[in-house]
Amino acid sequence: MFADSRTSLLRLAMRPWLILLVGCGGAATGDEAPPAKVFVTYDGTLVEKAGADDATSNTSSIFSGTLSAFTGRATDTTTALEAILAPFHIEVVTERPDNALYDMIVIAGTAEEAGLASGLGGAAPFDCQNAVPNKMVFVFGNSFPITTTGAQYASLAVAGLGFSQGIPSSNLKDDCLCWSGAACDNTKQCTFGGPGTPIADNDPCAAGATTMDPMTEFQRVYGLAAP
Repeated sequence: MFADSRTSLLRLAMRPWLILLVGCGGAATGDEAPPAKVFVTYDGTLVEKAGADDATSNTSSIFSGTLSAFTGRATDTTTALEAILAPFHIEVVTERPDNALYDMIVIAGTAEEAGLASGLGGAAPFDCQNAVPNKMVFVFGNSFPITTTGAQYASLAVAGLGFSQGIPSSNLKDDCLCWSGAACDNTKQCTFGGPGTPIADNDPCAAGATTMDPMTEFQRVYGLAAP
């Protein structure tokens, strides 16, 4: 089930925080299917650790812990997430869906509350075959400075979501798939790069590739929004 069981810590250039990558397993969809639901929560969240992610039960392959409620700009972050993901066949929701297939982004708490190393800015599983549904992606929002904007939180969350679906991290400043690359620096609302965008060194899902087209890769997983 696990595409790769390696765990590594990589520095996020946006700030001196780290990103945790853990081998695991999303709710991939296509243009003709209902939109993929991405549930975003800023609430205090109890997370239980298990062998694979399951957003429906707050089960993570990464850690157990209780994250404190987000103290940052939740409304601005949701607005930015919706804007970034608008081109794709995705519905961003802030209430847990009734259906049993959705990915979950938790923007809350700190790495220390998760029992992880101080200085981690986020954590996401990687599943290079995107075989396991209902991923959980974490942005430890209360670890960041109060000046961090909703667009910056949203950009980091989208990068973690893409990474969890088996898309390699890019290595391009302000790119929406730049999760773990040395050049990752979220200074504004991200945009999706085009052909020739560099891939982060040693990315576990790159399969030897050094460049990619982030827009095409994200579309491959989620499809485009209906016209």
